[in-house]
Amino acid sequence: MRALRASLLSVAAIAACNDPAPAGDSASASDSASASDSAATGSDTADTAPTTAAPTTTGEPTTAAPTTAEASSGGSTGADATATSGDDTGGSTGTTCPEGQEGCPCGQGDTCDGELECVQGVCQPPPPPSCGDGVVDPGEQCDDGPDNSDTGACKTNCTPAACGDGLLGPGEQCDQGADNSDAGACKLDCTPAACGDGLLGPGEQCDDGNQNDGDACGNDCAPASCGDGKPGPGEQCDDGNQVDGDACTNACAAAVCGDGIVYAGVEPCDLGAMNSNAGACTLACKPAKCGDGLLQAGVEPCDDGNQVDTDACTSACQPAKCGDGFVQAGVEQCDLGAMNSNAGACTLACKTAKCGDGFVQAGEQCDDGNQVDGDGCQKNCTPTPQNLTDACGFPADDGVWFEIDYSNAFSVTNPSWTFSPTPGWGEADWAPQGESWPEVWNVFNNATIHNDQIGKVALLDGSNKAIQVMFGIAGLTYDYATVCVQGRSYSVGSSVTFTAQNQLNKCGGTGMLANSWQVHKAGVDIGGCIVENNEFQGLRVWPSGGSSALSLKKLRLTLHGAVY
Repeated sequence: MRALRASLLSVAAIAACNDPAPAGDSASASDSASASDSAATGSDTADTAPTTAAPTTTGEPTTAAPTTAEASSGGSTGADATATSGDDTGGSTGTTCPEGQEGCPCGQGDTCDGELECVQGVCQPPPPPSCGDGVVDPGEQCDDGPDNSDTGACKTNCTPAACGDGLLGPGEQCDQGADNSDAGACKLDCTPAACGDGLLGPGEQCDDGNQNDGDACGNDCAPASCGDGKPGPGEQCDDGNQVDGDACTNACAAAVCGDGIVYAGVEPCDLGAMNSNAGACTLACKPAKCGDGLLQAGVEPCDDGNQVDTDACTSACQPAKCGDGFVQAGVEQCDLGAMNSNAGACTLACKTAKCGDGFVQAGEQCDDGNQVDGDGCQKNCTPTPQNLTDACGFPADDGVWFEIDYSNAFSVTNPSWTFSPTPGWGEADWAPQGESWPEVWNVFNNATIHNDQIGKVALLDGSNKAIQVMFGIAGLTYDYATVCVQGRSYSVGSSVTFTAQNQLNKCGGTGMLANSWQVHKAGVDIGGCIVENNEFQGLRVWPSGGSSALSLKKLRLTLHGAVY
């Protein structure tokens, strides 16, 4: 600006020095101007001294341009304003511009008066100081002249660019002036807020100033949280999803058996604290099942962890038992399950069927459970041959019979019983009407059990002492009946006569036993004294003669040729 102003002044001064008014017009013009200026300003024209122009190259004087003072006072008057003219050949002469004075030409190396400065060839007062003139004047901190800029190093107000002035200067990425803040969008150092700068800026929940994505503040300036996909403090894992059944739970803990969450593809079950080796889901997070070796309470009676059916616990986790269809090693000989039968190959006791086990199986004609021949069923499980006889010599295999024995009795009414091994006619078939089996009565309640020289006997000592066997034969016919009595006469001096009689019809016969100390036998054929198809009759035996004292050991009734 200062250079521009000096340039304009120089041009005006040079024009005034080199272009004087014509001679004929000079006086009138000057006078007119003087009169006008005097009237206007009231200034004294005599104060201005005339100046002599420097001679031109032709020898003619030149008229000097008016000074600034003259211009300001309205110009020169009188003789001072009149140029000196010579003859026509010598040119005109006028006022000259003194070297060094304001408005006068100057050259390189010339010195202008006082504080005047040579600017573009003219001595001029220095322009007043102004911002933008390229000179750092008092009150200015900088002045880059035309390079001053609010986006440059020196602003248009001649102050240096500074962070916080609100203008985007060199090296600044932002500048919001008084709004700059380390908590705002533009920080105090005129850089924009950024995640990771350690300052909590807009939109940030945290900022720890590092790039560690595994600490409490993530690289996105959000606090670490379960489910953000980044394992943070207190997290065992973080897969960034809300799937509770994968390797990382929604609580950011590694999936483990017992956490109560079923790990898909790994755990079939997980009941958490309810897992139990005695419950539905084991401590290994596997469903309880038969054969896992763990006893599930209330479900399995046993579980030995194997699939062996022949040990104490079957593969169905049931205790081995006869009838389950599995042969328990070392315990059972056989086991056909529901096919077990005492008439089959495997008995109900899981024993292999055999002759002598007391059960008639296929191929056996009889089986009395012993290995004794002659008792009706031989030890090879065939009937005793038909030529056998009873103790009294009567045929023993041509009909049905029962026998009572006092050898081990404790009362007269409770002897041992034996029945003929005749299929379809046994103990129950001999029962009198209203009873389940045959029975013995102590007729007069005076017979006793006595230890005789031949062993225990029922002692009938006197003709008023008797026993009576009660029976029935409903649905049975026969050819003839015999009675076989074993014992002796209780008297040492004589034998005894006894009577065997059906009390229903008073039909019977008598026999006799000797008195020696041994068992004697006597048979009585009573023919048809036993009433056929009758359900209630009794065979009575009593001493009827001789010593009248009978030691009764055994009594057998046989119905020969029986049909039923």
